[in-house]
Amino acid sequence: AAIAAALAACGGVRSCGVSWITANIARLTPRWAAVLMSWQAGTGQGSQGEEGEGAPWIDAKFWVPEPAEAAAYDAITRFLDGNHAGGRPAASAGTSAAGTTALSTADVTTSAALAGFRYHVDLGGGGGTTWMGTLQKLAMPGLLFHHETVMRDFYFDDIQAMVHYVPVKSDLSDLQEKYWWAEANPVEAEAIARRGTAWARDFISDGGVRRWAASAVAAPVRALDARVDAAGGRPSTFEQVERQYTALGYTLVRTNRFTPDGREVKEEE
Repeated sequence: AAIAAALAACGGVRSCGVSWITANIARLTPRWAAVLMSWQAGTGQGSQGEEGEGAPWIDAKFWVPEPAEAAAYDAITRFLDGNHAGGRPAASAGTSAAGTTALSTADVTTSAALAGFRYHVDLGGGGGTTWMGTLQKLAMPGLLFHHETVMRDFYFDDIQAMVHYVPVKSDLSDLQEKYWWAEANPVEAEAIARRGTAWARDFISDGGVRRWAASAVAAPVRALDARVDAAGGRPSTFEQVERQYTALGYTLVRTNRFTPDGREVKEEE
């Protein structure tokens, strides 16, 4: 709604859509930025890819299955299409019958279909990462443009930029540059994609999960247990636990209390 209002404030200026996006795209959330980059590419306002004459270099849309919600995105699309210089391009310019400039779609792209693409991008959401999306796309044959943000998932220390993926800035300002790098360096790009795929498939295998659990969970817990033992043995009350862990530099927060037989102690008790 805020974006629609900002665009509507441009009035009847024919180039409003393009100029507003160009000036403000770095201020948008990454997913909005990617979708509007797709609109620019679909209208011929951005550089094109090589998949056929005038094919957009990026095609990112919001998944909006509810018609009522999709209407809001359609209204923004119509405004953009009607006000960018030149209007909506014809199908021969690289748009499908439905139009590649649409901001949303109700269609679902299956994992099998997604695996057929040469390039992937994992755009962080409200939590800053895509969670399983990074793993899923790393495991696919294509090259992953990994959206790097201040947030990190538990396995990020095990993957490396330009070894398993191509890094992309948080504001996506270098996404198109990285795309053209991959196009110009297909051998290196394929090598990165293969290493990323090999790592992901090993990581999600039974053996990979066991190795990760042993190194990231079991080993630190054993080390902590050893420090607790060295600090005075196993405590028997929460107060003793709290004192020991405080001495080791940890802060414990009491959430629920239970009796030795497993019964939860209510506050009034």
